[in-house]
Amino acid sequence: MHPANYIRGPRLPVAASSSAASSSANHGRDGHHASGEKSSDLPAQISKAASTTTESSQDDYGAVQLGTHCEPTEETTSSLGWNETEGGVVAAQPCPGGYQGIVYRPCYNSGLWGASDYTDCRLERLANIRNLIYYHLHNNLIEGLYHLADDLARYLAAADMRSPMDRLDTMDTLNAVLQTKLALRLRNGFDIAFVQASYVPCFTPRRSRLHRAFLN
Repeated sequence: MHPANYIRGPRLPVAASSSAASSSANHGRDGHHASGEKSSDLPAQISKAASTTTESSQDDYGAVQLGTHCEPTEETTSSLGWNETEGGVVAAQPCPGGYQGIVYRPCYNSGLWGASDYTDCRLERLANIRNLIYYHLHNNLIEGLYHLADDLARYLAAADMRSPMDRLDTMDTLNAVLQTKLALRLRNGFDIAFVQASYVPCFTPRRSRLHRAFLN
């Protein structure tokens, strides 16, 4: 389990300090003495406020957050663990195995965790397949391109895409294959249908009828 890093959130309004409350109370006492009233006649809430407020400096972030925090927890779907985190902070840690990037999760001032954000997690194997396809397209390596297209179609059928950028990059890769005249030597239209079938996993985890027929 990777230790989580933290990103500070915006500061909250600082509670009134005891010195400010005391100054307010002294001002009230002076006003009452000037009018001939006794200090014992001051409202009870002024002395109560002076005794319950906590003095805190502007740089004391813990006092700004009033001591709230999110309890340690572990996600069952990705096995990522999150340490105890201050309220108003966004925790961050590396993506799970097979992905590159950072996962973010906010801890709210209420002490509750927000949803984890995996949009920065990119599939490592998908990036490798894309790079190999572009290499073969650039060098007109036709035979190797067929094997890579097969690998891409099979991988997309089972891959768990968490980042929308992976979907966009995959669409660009498939478009490049279709638009390169020298990259595909069409055999009775099957190659075009095969590449078009590879689009389906980019939008839905279910395989298309054509895709299932090809894999079988």
